[in-house]
Amino acid sequence: MRLIKILGVFAMLVSSNMQLSIAQCTIADVFLGNDTTICSGSSLQLNAGSGYSTYLWDNGSINQTRLVSNAGAYHVKVGNVSSINLITNGDFEAGGTGFTTSYVVGVSGSFGPLSNAGTYAITTSPNLVHNNFMACEDHTTGVGNKMLVVNGAGTPNANVWCQNVTVDPNTDYQFATWVSSALNDNNVAQLQFSINNTPFGTVFSPSTLGCSWGQFYEVWNSGISTTAQICILNQNTNTGGNDFMIDDISFSPLCFEYDTIQITSVPKPVITVSPNDTICSGQSAQLTANSVTPDLVYTWTPGNLSGQSVTVSPTASAIYSVTGTSTFGCVSNIVSTAVLVRPSPVLTWTVSTDTVCAGEPVQFNTSSNIAFTTFSYSPTTGIDGILIASPTQTTTYTVTGTSPIGCQSTLSQTITVIPPTVVNITGELTFCEGSQTVLTGSSNQTGTILTWLPSGTTGNSFTVNDNNIGMVVLSGSYLNCPLGYDTVTTAFKANPSVFVPNDQIICAGESTSATVSSNQPGATFVWMPGNLTGATQVLQPTATTTYTVVAQYDGCVSAPETFVLDLSGACSLEVPNVFTPNADQVNDSFGLLSQSGITTLSCTIINRWGNVIRTFDKPNFSWDGTDNANNQVTAGIYFYTITATTSGGLEFTKHGFIHLIR
Repeated sequence: MRLIKILGVFAMLVSSNMQLSIAQCTIADVFLGNDTTICSGSSLQLNAGSGYSTYLWDNGSINQTRLVSNAGAYHVKVGNVSSINLITNGDFEAGGTGFTTSYVVGVSGSFGPLSNAGTYAITTSPNLVHNNFMACEDHTTGVGNKMLVVNGAGTPNANVWCQNVTVDPNTDYQFATWVSSALNDNNVAQLQFSINNTPFGTVFSPSTLGCSWGQFYEVWNSGISTTAQICILNQNTNTGGNDFMIDDISFSPLCFEYDTIQITSVPKPVITVSPNDTICSGQSAQLTANSVTPDLVYTWTPGNLSGQSVTVSPTASAIYSVTGTSTFGCVSNIVSTAVLVRPSPVLTWTVSTDTVCAGEPVQFNTSSNIAFTTFSYSPTTGIDGILIASPTQTTTYTVTGTSPIGCQSTLSQTITVIPPTVVNITGELTFCEGSQTVLTGSSNQTGTILTWLPSGTTGNSFTVNDNNIGMVVLSGSYLNCPLGYDTVTTAFKANPSVFVPNDQIICAGESTSATVSSNQPGATFVWMPGNLTGATQVLQPTATTTYTVVAQYDGCVSAPETFVLDLSGACSLEVPNVFTPNADQVNDSFGLLSQSGITTLSCTIINRWGNVIRTFDKPNFSWDGTDNANNQVTAGIYFYTITATTSGGLEFTKHGFIHLIR
């Protein structure tokens, strides 16, 4: 057998199969937080946490929290009530046993068993023992239903309830009970705990409302005691009222946890701020805070600005306040500085026009809402609020007004300058005689009205021909600004001439070289048909062909010239093979059937013995059947040899026979 002390309470183990008579007391660790630092003059609330039955601080406070404002070590002792209850029949379910009392059991009366003061009863509802008492359930609803109901007497320190218990020395115990008034009455019970005939703790009272249970307790240390008589005393001296119920009395050991927190106090930082400043409306001021404490975080109001230096632009005079927060979270004193805002002049100016032609004047008239404001202008100067300028290009003019106290405002106005109108004529100024050229006008200003002189026509183009060749003037008008001009002179270019060869007669299959020329050296030529180019062509037509040639020079084209190559049938030297020279005008002679294209010819006629009968040297020869002596030859077969040359230089020779019939 061995003794085990559980949180100041002894229990005996008689065997491994027996249970402890006292249950384990459990409690969670208490933690006040890490050691910390607070700022001088500030406070910190320490919280031991919820869930404990008792709290005890080193200053005697029994609250869960404690507010501290000084440096030092702070201790807390928290306790939980064990599930052990040393009270026997504390819930009165066993009836009126296990306790003693100075009161007597009520038996009868006009209101019931508890009609007289100083009487009690164990019952399930107060109205069962007194007609004026309310119908109430006991505190442990659902776990038994009995309670102690008392009609209290007016004797102080009278024992309402007592019981003797065994305790461990030097152990804390919680003495607790639940109490309720038996009816609605302002004269409620006044009760107090007592141990070993010594009252302790404060007098406690239930609610004035009947059937409203409340718990009351005190903590007692056993010291050297091993036994204790624990009692609930009456301290009410008024016999009226003082009617109450008691239930669930407990006397239980406490288990404890401890914690200590060390708090260090640091002084608040001290800061200064830059002196008051004066600015003009629309300007900015820089405010700066300083401190010997390093690494402060500065906060400025209004505006919730941050930083050691801030830039502000108030529209009216304002006071700015700043605080500095140290790395420990300590906030400095509040310091303030004023920014005084002086009004800036409100400028007004009128402008004669905002768009002018280059070099035209424009006038600015300037005024201010502040008297004696002076004005300065840029990029030119003005006098007494008047500026007259003649810009040649688009310019932004600025006026600065300075009030007598030095505050300034600025206005700007852009004057759009219409640049001088510039017109240009483009196009071919010289053109071929008999044709025309189209000139195009343009301007540096979109929307310019273009007028062609001397004709007076308007538009972007102008046609020049034989009727109006010469000087052409273009004027441009834009937005009533000075006119722009451009002048050109137009002229003819002479057309080239082309020279072609004479017509020619050529034979089939014969080619000839033809050359053309022009009065313009360097001219080019185009031949048709065939779309041939060049000055010389070798031509070999298959039929009589008319060739047309034009000359081209400097963009001009000559009038077309033509020549003919006549394809002649005489080139075959066609002759008859029979003729009858009998003067009947039918087939009376022998000669070429066609002489076309033949320029020279020789013809020799011989008989069958090879004798020359007749010779001819003209293409249009005609043999009438006579010899060179003009004697008629006999009928028969004769032979001929003809040699001919064409106009193209081609030579032909033909041999054959001819039958002369008489």
